[in-house]
Amino acid sequence: MGKAEVLVSGEGHERKQSAFAVYSPETVKAFWKSKDEKSAQDESRLVQEAARTDNEALLSDRVYKKLSKDERRYLQGASATELDGVLQTYLNRAHKETNKAKTSMQTGSRVERSATRFLDQFHGYVQAYSGVIQLMNGAGANYGDAAYGALSLFLVVAVNKRKTEQLIEDMLATLQQQYCRIQLTKGVYGTPRMKEFTAIVYRLGIEFLYEAIRYYSTGTLKRFWHVATQPPSIRLTEKVTDIKTAIEEMTQEKEMLNGIRLFDVERKVEHLVESVDTLEKSVDEVKDVVQGLQRRNDDDDIESVKLALKLDDDQLFVSLGQYELLLRETFEEQRRYEAFDVDECLFRDNAFCSWRECRSSSQLVIHGRTVMPIDTDLSWLSIAAVRLAIDREEFFGGDRSICIHYFCQTDDGVEARPKKVSPAVILSSFILQILQSDKGKGFLRDDNGHRLLRRSIDAFHSAKESITRVQILYSLLTAVLAHLKPEQVVIVIDRFDRMAGDKDVFLGPIHDMMRRSKTRLKVLLTARHEGRIDHDDIKGSLEDEQYLELQFDQDD
Repeated sequence: MGKAEVLVSGEGHERKQSAFAVYSPETVKAFWKSKDEKSAQDESRLVQEAARTDNEALLSDRVYKKLSKDERRYLQGASATELDGVLQTYLNRAHKETNKAKTSMQTGSRVERSATRFLDQFHGYVQAYSGVIQLMNGAGANYGDAAYGALSLFLVVAVNKRKTEQLIEDMLATLQQQYCRIQLTKGVYGTPRMKEFTAIVYRLGIEFLYEAIRYYSTGTLKRFWHVATQPPSIRLTEKVTDIKTAIEEMTQEKEMLNGIRLFDVERKVEHLVESVDTLEKSVDEVKDVVQGLQRRNDDDDIESVKLALKLDDDQLFVSLGQYELLLRETFEEQRRYEAFDVDECLFRDNAFCSWRECRSSSQLVIHGRTVMPIDTDLSWLSIAAVRLAIDREEFFGGDRSICIHYFCQTDDGVEARPKKVSPAVILSSFILQILQSDKGKGFLRDDNGHRLLRRSIDAFHSAKESITRVQILYSLLTAVLAHLKPEQVVIVIDRFDRMAGDKDVFLGPIHDMMRRSKTRLKVLLTARHEGRIDHDDIKGSLEDEQYLELQFDQDD
């Protein structure tokens, strides 16, 4: 049984909140809201008819005089707070006594267990009946307290007998189910008939309690004669039947009102659905137009950036599928040497796993000799960069990371041998890859971001030194990432050995970002070399734990 929090102070019980509240105060207020004078008069009549009768008052006074001083103290008020305090006191006492004789089979312990069972049953009954009482209390201050007074008196008398009647316990269970039907029926409607049914159910509930009190308070001889001439179940059963009948009518009235309201709601919903369908079509059409204009505007912005940087698609983007096919045709047909097994040699390597899973910024360099075919300018290790670029979401998570890449040499043969790639082209590709993504378009649509982009491009054109241009592009890249705030940025550069100029000019700012930025940077470089690689030139200012290196030679 759920127990409300009760604070015991002095000789009385203080409550923080009613333990038996069923409806909100707003719901009760709306139930009794009178629209005219006649309605107010009818409500007053219902309340007066539901009040305690003179016979019940006399019975209450007679029983009250027979109670002990402590029991009278429990009944000083007539409210949910008082009733809950009495119930809590009895429950605490019953549980305490039951625990003392938990393993005892004596009659006393069985009585205490029976009392506990009765108190639990009574609590459920009160909670169910309280919905009706609460509605009656809404008609005016303390109108519903007659029921709480009857409940409290019944509880004291029943517990004082030390042995409750199974008949009355069964009736309490039956009435609890009936009262719950009122609460389960959705909606509390303040119509005249509903108010009348509520008053009737409330009145019958009080009459049932006083019939039970009368039976419990009858002396032994009178009680025996009462049982012989008129079984006690007759009058109590009649009250239960009357309550069930009244609740049935009340439930039917609520269901009828629900049906009427549901019909009105359905008609309004049908009309609303028709309006919404028409509106949705219009909204979808407008949305399609707006999205189309937005995409066109984004594409125009991207194109203008490409033109402003004087770069073409061949410089900026590469077909990963075609490049992967070229690498496989070049290295998988060699009889003497096998193609580089990325899964076995790289992805299972401890250094690669450490770089991938590290929670801080780090750089991994993969390098080695390529000896066959003799006339190729490609690297047998480039397949590793291609796989990472293709499967970037699997390796690094699409939502949490931004993955950008550049492939410095994607053609083969003496005639197609390209010039070395400038750092500015690589950085321009990085920036455009980000701006073309769904996240990056937010930077283009941001007024401040768009102005910064324009200023950076103007400064890029004005710069005469290549190192200055690289610095301007790095500043723009840093600003874009600061706006997007990704958790991680993965940078893959294939054939780093084909980059023009001083490597430190390109890597220095990246290493600075790795030290300063809150975003985690993962940098992977592949390089082909025939002799020894200059690690100091590539490592730069990185700490030892930020720099990892793997060497795979084709002829090893």
